[in-house]
Amino acid sequence: MPSGSDSVSFESAAERAASWNIGAERLKGYSAAEIIGQPYWRFFTAEDQQKNVPATILDEVDRNGRFEAEGWQVRKDGSCFFASAVAS
Repeated sequence: MPSGSDSVSFESAAERAASWNIGAERLKGYSAAEIIGQPYWRFFTAEDQQKNVPATILDEVDRNGRFEAEGWQVRKDGSCFFASAVAS
């Protein structure tokens, strides 16, 4: 079962994956080689992308230094899972 050690970091200005660990690979299905440099919005559902949720999260981090929420994320195979996420 995935745990708190499943993580990815992003270059905030570029909104692109900067690091990836084996836990994130197991959870989301992408290898580091596939995801490093890719935009972070790819983990959001189409509905959340249409609602501009990824940009809203980044705005919240810029204003408050942190964003924390639970919601649906998308794996490489297109399946969804419910996750707790923290951005700072």
